[in-house]
Amino acid sequence: MQAVLLVSRDITSSKRAEELSYRDKLTGLYNRNYMESKSGYFAQKEADYPASLIMADCNYLKRTNDTLGHEYGDLLLKRISRIIQESIPETAMAMAIRAGGDEFLIVCLQL
Repeated sequence: MQAVLLVSRDITSSKRAEELSYRDKLTGLYNRNYMESKSGYFAQKEADYPASLIMADCNYLKRTNDTLGHEYGDLLLKRISRIIQESIPETAMAMAIRAGGDEFLIVCLQL
């Protein structure tokens, strides 16, 4: 007698939770958690890709929040994120990351 046991598990919700943990809630960009999870991959010897790193910082965000309110500061961060994202060509091997409060990184790979 032969038997076949088939087990199936829907991982949609766990994949969705993982994706959410890698995205900044305000801007939708990748976040520091994502960057740290991928840093080991880029540090491997066999994955020795030439890369460029661009760092941007929003000056006076705290002053904007203090004088105009956090809602305005959030709008500023969303707008900057959109501009950064739109500046990266779709064909480029690059990703935008919100590394901290007002700090953004663009990682550009050459494959």
